[in-house]
Amino acid sequence: MQAILDEIGPEIVDPESFIFISPKGKFIDQHNFSGRAWKSILAKCDIPYRKSYQTRHTFISLCVEANINSTAIGRWTGTSAKMIDNHYGATNFTNLRPPDLS
Repeated sequence: MQAILDEIGPEIVDPESFIFISPKGKFIDQHNFSGRAWKSILAKCDIPYRKSYQTRHTFISLCVEANINSTAIGRWTGTSAKMIDNHYGATNFTNLRPPDLS
């Protein structure tokens, strides 16, 4: 993913600009994206259909498993640390191990 972003991204990053844009340079409309790209991408990868929004859930779950701070995850994904802890941390016990204090 980093290689793709490096290849398509500008040399100077504007934090207020979109990372992925439509062919007309605007924000990507979810409905158009789903119909024009997402379904065909999944089909070509032989992956059963699922909503693209589910990638957010997977990302959050992987971050929680990697013990990334829930405040940081919340900022990245547009939600609160409390929401992350309540909906992901509370059911994801793989990351609830005592620290190695040696």
